[in-house]
Amino acid sequence: MPEARRPARAEVVGSLLRPEPLRRAVESFYETGHTTMHDEERAKDRGEWMKESQALVDLGAAAFKAAEAKDAEAVAKAGDEIYNVCESCHNKYMEKAKETK
Repeated sequence: MPEARRPARAEVVGSLLRPEPLRRAVESFYETGHTTMHDEERAKDRGEWMKESQALVDLGAAAFKAAEAKDAEAVAKAGDEIYNVCESCHNKYMEKAKETK
């Protein structure tokens, strides 16, 4: 899996000029959070996994609202928080998966 990269603030501002791709991107985090919570094969546990998944839902919704409002700073902040949630979850659960192989 390629390493995640945080977008520069200029990229976020530029993305507000192209709202459709941005809308699809932020919706994907919202949908991913729901999928990881409700897919029995993906859900690793009912504790931390669910908190991380719910955070994606909440942050995806916040990013969507910020994008709709054309608030670049709020989109960037939500993006930073989404990155942190993804990184935390991947570090925790991908390491466990590697250890069991």
